[in-house]
Amino acid sequence: MGVRGLGIRGMLAILLLISLGTSAAAGPLMAVDLGSEFIKVAVVPPGKLPEIVTNEMTKRRTSAQVAVVDGNRLLGEEAAALSIRYPSKVFSRLRDLLGKSPADSSIEDLQQSHLLPYSIEADSQRGTIAVSADDGSVLSSEQLVGSILHYAKGITEAFAGAGEIRDCVITVPSFFGQSQRQAIIDSARLAGLTVMSLINNHAAAALQHGYTRTFGNKSENVIFYDIGASSVEAALVKYSSFEVKEGGKMNTHSQFEVKDVAWDASLGVQDLDMLLVNHFADQFETKHVGSNTRSNPRAVAKLKRQARRTKEILSANTEAPFIVEELLDGRDFRSGIKRQDFEDLAGNFFERAAKPLQHLLQRNGLSAGDVHAVELLGGGSRIPKLQAELGRVLHGRVLDKHLDADEAIVRGAAWYAANLSTTFRLNKKFGMSDGAPYPIVFKLDESTQVKQGEEEAAFKEKAVLPFMKRLPIKRVVHLPNITADPIKFSLQHNTSQGSPLPPGVTSPEMAHFVVTGVDSTLSKYNTTGKRHFCDHNLSFLSGQTAGMDSSKMGVHLSADSSGILRVDKAESVIEVWEEYEVDVPVETLQENVTVEAKQTLEGGSETDAEGEDVDTATADANDPPTNDTAAKPAVTTRKEMRSRKKTFRVPLTVGGPGFAQPPMSAEQLKTGRQQMQQLQQAEVSRAQAAQAKNELEAYIISTQGWLQIVRE
Repeated sequence: MGVRGLGIRGMLAILLLISLGTSAAAGPLMAVDLGSEFIKVAVVPPGKLPEIVTNEMTKRRTSAQVAVVDGNRLLGEEAAALSIRYPSKVFSRLRDLLGKSPADSSIEDLQQSHLLPYSIEADSQRGTIAVSADDGSVLSSEQLVGSILHYAKGITEAFAGAGEIRDCVITVPSFFGQSQRQAIIDSARLAGLTVMSLINNHAAAALQHGYTRTFGNKSENVIFYDIGASSVEAALVKYSSFEVKEGGKMNTHSQFEVKDVAWDASLGVQDLDMLLVNHFADQFETKHVGSNTRSNPRAVAKLKRQARRTKEILSANTEAPFIVEELLDGRDFRSGIKRQDFEDLAGNFFERAAKPLQHLLQRNGLSAGDVHAVELLGGGSRIPKLQAELGRVLHGRVLDKHLDADEAIVRGAAWYAANLSTTFRLNKKFGMSDGAPYPIVFKLDESTQVKQGEEEAAFKEKAVLPFMKRLPIKRVVHLPNITADPIKFSLQHNTSQGSPLPPGVTSPEMAHFVVTGVDSTLSKYNTTGKRHFCDHNLSFLSGQTAGMDSSKMGVHLSADSSGILRVDKAESVIEVWEEYEVDVPVETLQENVTVEAKQTLEGGSETDAEGEDVDTATADANDPPTNDTAAKPAVTTRKEMRSRKKTFRVPLTVGGPGFAQPPMSAEQLKTGRQQMQQLQQAEVSRAQAAQAKNELEAYIISTQGWLQIVRE
């Protein structure tokens, strides 16, 4: 695919010499890799290359947890540190709660399989997921994720020291649907951030992998395999190059196109953690009959922490200890596990984890030899058994590890943020094209009919977003002669070809809309100036009628680079035949007769019946000119009726329920921000009190030392 195929919007200019191309007024940009378990943050400071942000504990990744204890909100590592002391007050797996209903079966499965200690309820206004804090307040999932993003904003500002962060790019899994993507944008708005765009994890990794490479006249197929805490993704990306004329010469630039994606949204390495938790819980309960560790949130939190450590040790060693002090009722627990036993315990986990890779190869007719690289991403990619299973699917092909499995995604997102900002002038082009993961169709309600000829006919659904259709995109769905008002239609996920629904979605129907105003529009243009052209002797339009000739309705939709689909407007397109008068010039001959009448043989003149003289002589071509004056044309005009076709675009009213989970309203955002500001103010007060206490303690210690010196 050349540059024309990617389109102007698909052109990504990559920042290489950023210090030479930033505005003096440019502010820092932030990129966030928002995971289920951790977040990673990168910053693009003015005049500098992107950097990974370290938190207040100098860590390059931060726990994605929020705690609310006695009305005080704690974030990141502070929240994680309280997960054992106050397990029911620390909220985790927050990204996976976004855009879902509390009644969704996946939420119940998550709570039960991962032994989440906090309760989930429905938001009173929107019906989405919310949690109750210990002070009685209710926090929505958007507020909780917004708190994490606000924390990321704070540590980025402290790290960069270059002003306030306002604009950001956030990564999302490829399988996130409309409601989940919108919920992340709402969360960022609650945190005081503007999301320039969301970017899929695989696209960010593909950008990080390819922007420094050149591909010449060849193309390469690269698969990015990402296994995180709660999901597995695989993406097939094709790299190539294109030529463009710049400054009078042809330059070659690289580009990539995402060809296909596959995933398992219900499988992640935290499932392995829970296998270890349950395994050692059984051991403890066998040894201490009558104990029930799973019903004790503190014991579960201790088991989870050690399970994560043991799993990581087993990636590098053939066996690992499992030690928990005071697991339950003051009893310590000591055990261990061998890697082989751990792999046996996992059952078909690794086979399931390799399925997305296998599906990519099968759907695209590729063999292992057709793939130039298989890049591994995510912390789970270090597990030896997983690598062995992936190698089996690839028939022994060696896996590639050119990228930093933990930071490649957030680094790619940082490059993308630098490109999107208008304050950075970038000097290397890199084409990128990503697509829609879910096919979406436009479907009329059964009560709305269209007219074809003289008969009513059912309207066939129309594709709005085919699978992997390049984004961003604008589409117009044209409807022929409509005979109903109001017009009802829906947007639906197309599952006819086996495409799955997004996580948390139980029905293909995404949204319902109602369009009104068609009748009044048609009445206006169908009765104005209605006359037959044949009445005006326009034989070439015989039978044609002035007035409305045809009408159709257009529904305008767009999907942005974040993958958010919107209905922008609806309009009637009316074609009207209009008659109008014009002055048509007409030329007539005005004769000025001065020729003397020829005499007859009898000497008389020859006169016609009308009494006008008629010249009967025949002139020879060689005769010299006479004194006769030639006929002169006289220009006059006459009225003539003509016709022309005019097109009118009349806006229609779009209403109805809209999307099943719409964006947060301005009032909801305002209320949510106010509640978050109250929690933030409590944090500030707590921090100020702690600082004052530390200063007082330091003063007391220094005073004691001074008094000791005086005594001596």
